[in-house]
Amino acid sequence: MSGKLKGSQKPEFYLGILVLFLVVGLLNICFAVLYQKIVLINEGTISVSKITAKSGSPADIQAAVNTISAVGGGTVYIPEGDWRCDQTPGGAVNIDLSSLADGAWLNIIGSTNTTVAATNSGQFRQMPAVILRSSVGNSASPIVATFRIYGAPNKHIRISGLAVLGKVISESCENTDIYLKSVDGFRIDHCFIDSSTEADILAHMSKGLIDHCNIDQTYSLNYIPPGRTTPIEASWGYGIFVAGDQNTGFGGYATWVPSLDTILGKYDWTGIPYTAGPVYIEDNVFNHCRHAITSSQYGYYVTRHNLFQTARSDGTPYIDVHGSGFAAGRGLEAYDNEITGGCPGFNIRGGGGVIFNNNIHDINLFSFLWNEGPGPVQEYVHDLWIWNNTLTNVGTIFNLENPSPVAGVDYFNDNFQGRITPTNPAPPRPGYIPYQYPHPLTLQQTP
Repeated sequence: MSGKLKGSQKPEFYLGILVLFLVVGLLNICFAVLYQKIVLINEGTISVSKITAKSGSPADIQAAVNTISAVGGGTVYIPEGDWRCDQTPGGAVNIDLSSLADGAWLNIIGSTNTTVAATNSGQFRQMPAVILRSSVGNSASPIVATFRIYGAPNKHIRISGLAVLGKVISESCENTDIYLKSVDGFRIDHCFIDSSTEADILAHMSKGLIDHCNIDQTYSLNYIPPGRTTPIEASWGYGIFVAGDQNTGFGGYATWVPSLDTILGKYDWTGIPYTAGPVYIEDNVFNHCRHAITSSQYGYYVTRHNLFQTARSDGTPYIDVHGSGFAAGRGLEAYDNEITGGCPGFNIRGGGGVIFNNNIHDINLFSFLWNEGPGPVQEYVHDLWIWNNTLTNVGTIFNLENPSPVAGVDYFNDNFQGRITPTNPAPPRPGYIPYQYPHPLTLQQTP
């Protein structure tokens, strides 16, 4: 037998076989990848619904908001830092929700971390670690804002974990920190919002929830108007202003609700445009506000489980409903709040509703009750029920100014722990059931 290998047994032969196997294997991998690619494509379009802004500057936040809006909704995260975010007539950040998908949310999320920082008025406060600071005060009309938000039916926005610091140079100009118009469902939560001449939050023709925020007006502690060198008592600065439909003049508002039975204790108002409200305000802390909460133009709100404290020396009441001279607020539901710190608790100038189960101490007056006019009689105080409020070191119960509502006809109260004669019929209001607490929107998790 020859010692040579047969041709079929040469090394070149085995090398060829190995190469063939490698080629076949690579082809199988390629086909598998191609197949996966095809399956992936068949699943549909991939979109990015979460984005972190490059910074907290208005331009970078706006760019991130535009990106998320373009894909129909999602979340914008803002990195921690103390960012300059000057208010402008169009809004430092201008948001139009109309491009969102039906039912979608646009979430603007800051941080759950907190820091101690100075407000623009020099007061040190604990606040979220994402600070949007207006370094230039308002100087133009129309009203200037940090966030200006325009809504659309069934499209929603959430703002959470931000410190929004306004700057007031002159009370002759109007500014707000967050302005919402025609927003059909919003949530503003876990924010520190400070200093404005109009309101820290102005909700116009909008419905939603404001919860777990610190609403302050520290500018009032150190306000030096143009032409002066020393501080004076500030005149303005609401905490939250709830306004309804103001477009059709006295007595013709589309959002006027003839009977409170259709809206008391509800969030969704059947058969009533969403632009009527309501705004739920719960688990917040208010300091240094002209009115912590106010309403006009048929706005309606529910305030519950809030702390109202640190009143201003001008004596303006904490919780206010405007009267018919401005187009009245439609009313309020106020319960389970703590009210302290000197100023009157309530100033009810129009509308109706319920006020009960509040813990009120160390104030000079429980409530003003009067019909502020002139205006349609339908806007006067009526269908107002007051009961089971705990009073400690409270001076006067009611201050009834002319023209005043009539006890037992327009308003009904219990005996305030034996201090006054109750009216007839006695409260609570028949059939009233509060809306569930906490509000279902508080169950939202940070995306």
